[in-house]
Amino acid sequence: MRWSKVCGYIIAQLIGAFSGAALVYLYFYPLIQAYDNGTRHVGGVRDTAGLYATYQNPAISTFSAFVGEFLATGVLIVGIFTATDKRNNIPSYCAPFIIGLTAISIGISLGSVSGGSVNPARDMGPRIFTAIAGWGPSVFTAGNYYFWIPNIAPFLGAIFSGMLYEFFVC
Repeated sequence: MRWSKVCGYIIAQLIGAFSGAALVYLYFYPLIQAYDNGTRHVGGVRDTAGLYATYQNPAISTFSAFVGEFLATGVLIVGIFTATDKRNNIPSYCAPFIIGLTAISIGISLGSVSGGSVNPARDMGPRIFTAIAGWGPSVFTAGNYYFWIPNIAPFLGAIFSGMLYEFFVC
């Protein structure tokens, strides 16, 4: 991808994730309303914000959550690079299956640590939506301002694993 398209790509992903959260909210509104009686909760027994954005598992340290997001994104990037690298002679029609299987494996193995964001837009778009839709600023302050982890760790994990792939494979 050309650098001139990166900003537009990021904005498009954020808008897509925000819109997806809005559609889920509209669809499940009656159930959410019945569950929390109209009082939106971030964390705790009646948490509904966790349906949209990733939040730290209280049993996991901030460092462990950061490492989990970093590694999960790194595994995804290596899976994407491997599936799309022409030198691997993988048929192009197999790439979506390999990438999807990689994403499912990440969710199953590492998702319980922090929700497995692996893409800052997947967390930030819905987080912004929930802040507007009634959960308020606590979506950003919960867990000692945990929101930065699913937005910074995947970014760093992608860069690091991409560099490792390029160094060792290319």
